[in-house]
Amino acid sequence: MPDIKLPVNLPKIPGMEIDMSPTRAAFPLSAKKIMKKTVKYAGLTILILFLFGGIILPIIASVGSKISYIGMLVGLLSFGIVIIAIVVFVAVYFYQKRHFAKYFYDFTAECVMIRKGAITQNEIAIPYEHIQDVFINQDLLDKLFGLQDVHFSSVTYSEVEPHIDGLTKESAEAMRTFIISAIDKKKAGEKVVPPVAPEVVEEAPVVAAEAPVVAEATPVVAAEAPAAPAAKAEPVTTEKPAK
Repeated sequence: MPDIKLPVNLPKIPGMEIDMSPTRAAFPLSAKKIMKKTVKYAGLTILILFLFGGIILPIIASVGSKISYIGMLVGLLSFGIVIIAIVVFVAVYFYQKRHFAKYFYDFTAECVMIRKGAITQNEIAIPYEHIQDVFINQDLLDKLFGLQDVHFSSVTYSEVEPHIDGLTKESAEAMRTFIISAIDKKKAGEKVVPPVAPEVVEEAPVVAAEAPVVAEATPVVAAEAPAAPAAKAEPVTTEKPAK
């Protein structure tokens, strides 16, 4: 599903600030997780409401067909069901939005830390040595929204399986690779380096340098003056001396 971006900058809602960590920055959650959870939890309630309306309202209309105001009553009940469905959807959406913001996880040099909860939060820490397996899972809605979940099998938490859900495919695969590498390093006695978000290097726009335009000087040819006609040599008269 494509990401929906609003054309305006809406004011920030208090309590919706994201609890960011270096790990969450390196392996970010997808914002589609909010809508997926909203559809999952609000969708069932809305479906029940509309099934109730589709079954009960016709019965009420048929039983009270002789009542003059039964049409108005059925109309009001139908309108009420629609209003309740909208309220449920909006309430679940903002609850999931806060849950998304307060979803914290961090991979330290020693363990995996996960903290969840929109109102009351639960936090767990799993040492890398206690993680037996790391695998990626998807349910039907995950496939619909293009999300994946990373699960951690641990003897410490056998009843509730720790997991981080709502990841993109790239983030889930990169997270699984990091955890497996961290487990191997711990077994080998090596130090685990926590993940760091890749730095985004903004490239300066390349401006093509314009070559200086050199005006070619037109060679100036001096016009030669026409040659003056040669002067005629006057005859030389030799005067004879008088006798």
